[in-house]
Amino acid sequence: KEGEATTRELGAAIVLYHLLKQADMLDTWSYFNNILNGLVGIPNSMSFTQLHDILLSCKFQDVNQVNSEEALVALQAEILTSSAGEKQYNSDYATSYGPDKKQMARSFTVIGQRFCIDSWAMSKLVSDAIYRDGQKIPRKRTSAIEVAFSSLQNNDVVPIIADRILSSSIKSNKFRDGLEYQHNLVAA
Repeated sequence: KEGEATTRELGAAIVLYHLLKQADMLDTWSYFNNILNGLVGIPNSMSFTQLHDILLSCKFQDVNQVNSEEALVALQAEILTSSAGEKQYNSDYATSYGPDKKQMARSFTVIGQRFCIDSWAMSKLVSDAIYRDGQKIPRKRTSAIEVAFSSLQNNDVVPIIADRILSSSIKSNKFRDGLEYQHNLVAA
């Protein structure tokens, strides 16, 4: 399916894991990752630790056993039945263009993105998060002004935001302006 990782990408993640193990750096990486988890929060992607657990659950004691397309497909199926690599918040734009929310793609990263208040606020101000009277609002763009209001509690930007919501000007941004999303903005 579109948006899902390919077996080639999964294979590349396994090679990185194997190289980290061979260099005897897995414990060092885990230590560093645990520090980041404590200071900033868990990553928004699969980690080496989760990949290790998935490999073991599929009875792969050694990465050399993952030597075929079928083995990668089996690993991919195991990942999709687990919570490994599930995104908890949006870090990019994604929409389903339908009534249902699109499930965010899973990913693997060496040092994953952690929670950022501005990214979270922006994710609440685009299509899949905005509904009015049961209808999805097709808003695709946000701006720093909205982050200033929602995350930093800067009320000085309210006139600018109000102008954008009420705008039907040709000069306005059709993916951002002229759409009623103020209820989400206040809630964020």
